Amino acid sequence: MSNVQTSEFRRLRRVEPISTGLHEHLRTDPSQRNILTSLPDPTSPLTTKTLLRLWLASPWEDYTSMQPASVCGGSSLAYRRGAYFRKVAVRACTDAGGVPLLRALSRIQHPNIATLYDVYCYEDKIFTASEYLEISLVELDLPSLPLEEWEIATVLAEVLKGSAYLLSTGVSCRELSMSDIRISTKGNVKIVLGLEQYTRLAVDDCGTASHAILGMPYVAEIVGEMLLSRYPITNDGGWSENALKFEACCLSGSIASIMTHSFLEQAEPASSLAPRVQFAAEFARLDSLNLKKSRGLDHLVAPK
Repeated sequence: MSNVQTSEFRRLRRVEPISTGLHEHLRTDPSQRNILTSLPDPTSPLTTKTLLRLWLASPWEDYTSMQPASVCGGSSLAYRRGAYFRKVAVRACTDAGGVPLLRALSRIQHPNIATLYDVYCYEDKIFTASEYLEISLVELDLPSLPLEEWEIATVLAEVLKGSAYLLSTGVSCRELSMSDIRISTKGNVKIVLGLEQYTRLAVDDCGTASHAILGMPYVAEIVGEMLLSRYPITNDGGWSENALKFEACCLSGSIASIMTHSFLEQAEPASSLAPRVQFAAEFARLDSLNLKKSRGLDHLVAPK
């Protein structure tokens, strides 16, 4: 056995399995518009989830940082060594909650929750390497290209699917904000949970019948940013009456009434958002380059 193989073998011996929550069934129906009726059933054993890998080592043995956390909003943009252009977001937490956190990390998996690839326990910190999503929800709405209603409905439908899953697993959504929603260039809309969020339990009264503004305040934040901040309701060509009713529902209705609202019926598959996301990502890149030049940081701009 070569020295390289021996090194990898020794590292594999330090992997600790996390076995809780690996047989939860995530039931989804792409044709179902009513998000409430397609809530995942956490008690069904029909589907096996992906095993979460735990390493007793530094994440920087496997990943190389591309941008520090100070630039990437709390996470470091990195790539996996030996992988072909695989980018990840690396986050660190000092007081993470120990074993309960590790169990929660393996238990929570859903198409609308950012995927965790690896967990590292190193010194007094826990690091996670998770899916990299190119732009934030804030960057999606460009001043020169306002969002259309079907785009807003599509984003909200995806966010609500992830939110419904979190509530069904007993995780609180009260601390989430618009900044926790990110989108990939393929149009995948996902909630990015902070490490502390995984173990933040929902209160007993935070079911689908509870008040939306209390249980999921970030939904009203998203609707307010995307709808009310764009056009006065008296302008011609503004939002439809149904859109404004949905906005009112987010402020005064229940979680169930939001998830079953007719405004969401115009949602399209998330992949339909890909052209806008790709354009917004390029817009953000050019804006960043112009900002560096204006600050005299031309040496940080890669040559053509």
